Amino acid sequence: MRGRKMYAFEIATRGNASEWVTAASGVGVFSRAPKPTVRSIAERWIHEQTGRLRGGRLVVVGRRRGAPRGFVPSVRIRLLDRAGHRPLASAYIGVDRRDVVRRDGYELPTPMGVDRG
Repeated sequence: MRGRKMYAFEIATRGNASEWVTAASGVGVFSRAPKPTVRSIAERWIHEQTGRLRGGRLVVVGRRRGAPRGFVPSVRIRLLDRAGHRPLASAYIGVDRRDVVRRDGYELPTPMGVDRG
C-alpha cells in the first residue's frame, strides 16, 4: 500500500454483562494496510495499559472474521473505513477457552476498568 489512508478505529472492553463497552475511538491517517494498522493500534493500547491487563494474547483478523472459536476476548479493536461504517480488520486481546479455568485456578479476566480521565 502506498500513500496515506484515513481510518476510524474503536477500542472496546467487555462490560459486566459481557457486552462491548467503547473505551476509545478516533480517526487517524495511517500509511499501512488495515491488518498491520489495527495490530499497531492494539500494541500501542496494550503498552498504555501496563499494569492493568491480566495477560492473554493478541489475535488479528481480517474484515469478515470475528474472534476465533475457542478464544475468549476481553478487548476488541476494530478498524473501520473513514466513515466508520465498514469493518476492515479487527484485533482481539484475550485467552484461549481451554486456558480460562485450569488447575492453577486461573479464571477469565474480569472486565477492565478504563481510565477515561
